[in-house]
Amino acid sequence: MPQAIAAQREAVRKILTRVNTINGVPYSFDPTILSWELANEPRGGTHRPEFLSWVESSAKFIKSIDPRHLVTIGSEGNTLTPEVAGNHFVEDHSVPGIDYATIHVWVENWGVFNPNDLMTFPASVDTLIRYIKDHVSMAASIQKPLILEEFGMARDQRSMDPFSQTYARDRYFDFAFQETLYWMKQNAAISGVNFWAWSGESKPASPGGIWKVGDVLLGDPPHEEQGWYGVYSSDTSTLNVIRKHAHEIQSLNLFRHYP
Repeated sequence: MPQAIAAQREAVRKILTRVNTINGVPYSFDPTILSWELANEPRGGTHRPEFLSWVESSAKFIKSIDPRHLVTIGSEGNTLTPEVAGNHFVEDHSVPGIDYATIHVWVENWGVFNPNDLMTFPASVDTLIRYIKDHVSMAASIQKPLILEEFGMARDQRSMDPFSQTYARDRYFDFAFQETLYWMKQNAAISGVNFWAWSGESKPASPGGIWKVGDVLLGDPPHEEQGWYGVYSSDTSTLNVIRKHAHEIQSLNLFRHYP
């Protein structure tokens, strides 16, 4: 454990003190960086005290080098089985040094949605809406902003072909955006939403395969099937849903103050 933490601290220090070779701005001073995350979806498991200690000490370490940026855990929230994950949304995000809370919603990964069975779609939307609502309430209880940081859905029939249809995904994205918008209009704790994940003009070398050295980088991480959750610049219908939500958020002209 001490060796792992020491290695992590060294990696964090290198990132925070790195100078952008294009504009000459150190990352710790870069205003285009919103925040730092401790990890992607860290879980406490059966070691809750050690986990909380790591969260607090890591946030403190980051702020000792870079006090200008926000810090968050990178948590997925309580998940559908918090007793297995070892997550406790309120306790985790109440740790000193954590500026805002995050949640991730992955209905296929959690066994709720089956892309080959659209009968599972309504339950997936219900899970999404309930998960957002529950975590909005918990974030309000600790007076911290909440970001729906990750959500996504596979293409129709779970196709990895970047030119296949996205009917279910487009509807799911719209539900996620509208639910987020609803709570923002209520001046609730939720303050933003990010879909997963932008792949732009890149396309998988082998749709459904695992990334190899030399392949283009996509939104899908290297260890997962390439094309699973990626949104491409050619996904016109999905981009229209995203664009519509962006305009709706912009029209709200919201400004919130948190203590």
